[in-house]
Amino acid sequence: TIQLNPGPVGIGFNANNVIIGVKPDSQGEAKGIKPGMKITEINGNVLKSREDLQKELKANSSGILPYTMTFAGKVTPSQFNMAFSQTQFVIVGSDQKEMELVPKGRDVTLTWENRKEFCEKIVDYRKSEFKEQCAAIRRGLACVVPYPLLSIFAWEELEIQVCGRSTMNVDLLQKMTRYQGCSSHDRHIQFFWQIMRERFDEMEKAKFLKFVWGRARLPVRASDFQTHFTIKNLHTQGNPDAYMPIGHTCFFSVDMPRYTNLAIMHKRLLYAITHCEAIDADHGAADIQVAALEDSDDSDED
Repeated sequence: TIQLNPGPVGIGFNANNVIIGVKPDSQGEAKGIKPGMKITEINGNVLKSREDLQKELKANSSGILPYTMTFAGKVTPSQFNMAFSQTQFVIVGSDQKEMELVPKGRDVTLTWENRKEFCEKIVDYRKSEFKEQCAAIRRGLACVVPYPLLSIFAWEELEIQVCGRSTMNVDLLQKMTRYQGCSSHDRHIQFFWQIMRERFDEMEKAKFLKFVWGRARLPVRASDFQTHFTIKNLHTQGNPDAYMPIGHTCFFSVDMPRYTNLAIMHKRLLYAITHCEAIDADHGAADIQVAALEDSDDSDED
């Protein structure tokens, strides 16, 4: 792959996108392009036909930004040296600062002869770039779990133990649920568990958990719960369908109106978990009462 500047390249190619000629003193000659080289990509776009190549050349040669051209086949040392004549043993780190890969790396040009050393130095730099931060994380983990025990886990297993599973175990949540002013046999409570299992996708389940607990994942097992999830009955004046649920993240609980049908509860819950992201409510139930909607779907049984 070589980088070209906007403007004519000075090359000719056949129907198979193979170079058949390079104009003297052209950009193509200066970049080391030779007859017999096949162009396979421009700016990462795969060229499937001659028309694709013509289209890409026209768009990029008349633009204002540099672009890349990728060739198939072997590259000769002279072509390599020509293509990387402006590349030194310098890399830009994740902090956007330039770092020399070797002492006085700004004065060392990448060539065919030192290409392997260049690759090795880049890999070594990337592998150690966050060494200080990783050491700090390791020390922090060791404050909770001794080093020898950490080695028992693969990274995937450790992630699950620390963060929980990305898919919610609704059965586990239901098992760890307590009820106040209502029971698991109440119709609106059955609506709730039906929504959690059948209506909410994983992202919406995570939003609900954040709405009532301030976190997006459940513990892995029941013994890891520090408190039970509580569903409380929200006392309402008049039509319960006109009220929103209230989440209490500090207490892992939700005040739930006695919604009359599945569709209403789904709509109210979805609105609450999507638009109410603050930790705990600042107002009482009376302050968040909403006007009863006149949409026909709110009154239909689901």
